Amino acid sequence: MNNEQHYVLDSVGLVVAREAVPQRDIATINSIIDKAINGRRVSKYSILELDGMFMDLMTHPWILSACRRTLEDGFRIDHAFGLQQPFASANLHGGPQACQSSCFYTGAASPTGKAWTGRVSVGISLTEQSRETGGFAYIPGSHKSSFLLHGSVVLRDYLGGNFDHESICIPTLKAGDIVFFPDCLVHGTAPWKASYARRALYYMYSPGYMAWRPYSEIEKYLPHASSDLQRQLLRPPYVAVFTENTQLLGDNQWRTPTI
Repeated sequence: MNNEQHYVLDSVGLVVAREAVPQRDIATINSIIDKAINGRRVSKYSILELDGMFMDLMTHPWILSACRRTLEDGFRIDHAFGLQQPFASANLHGGPQACQSSCFYTGAASPTGKAWTGRVSVGISLTEQSRETGGFAYIPGSHKSSFLLHGSVVLRDYLGGNFDHESICIPTLKAGDIVFFPDCLVHGTAPWKASYARRALYYMYSPGYMAWRPYSEIEKYLPHASSDLQRQLLRPPYVAVFTENTQLLGDNQWRTPTI
């Protein structure tokens, strides 16, 4: 993530890395999913065990650089899944302090002078979408909103369930584009209007001390890891290793910032 992208993320709440995944990889990934789904009408499905390519995407260089700038060292993967529309229902979710306050964003006014977030979402488009097709949607700037409202409440009580409301952005994305945003951004899926199915992959990353899903849901993927980097991302959440005879807090072994 470069400075321009970081500024856009801070201002808008979402940044897109265009054509970050090669088309040949997108074609292969879609074939693997086709075989795994086998014609079933599923909306969400597990991905990390399907093929090594999904683990490799977890450590995509641009994704890791974006996580370093927003989650700081020691971040971890929390969970991942694939999504299909029209089988996934239209919704908005997320929002400031959503999900037991695991979704937060602190901008330039923070003591460190840089953005720092709770859980972040990384979406990889496997098909095209636009305002005309529907699909992934978000409310720009909502990651900094003073209204601590869940996205479902915003959609129902403030926007009247209207996905055509001018505040909702449905970006134009091509297969291979990556979207990166903090989960405190109100986001979700607008109704799908195209004749083809929409597909996307989502990887959720968290600060090293935080877990949203039970660690047992991630630990089972360790046998599929093929590198130390992948194994590091699959580590459990913690801050430091303590020993009973340690005299000073500073003597403890803190979570190693190796990513």
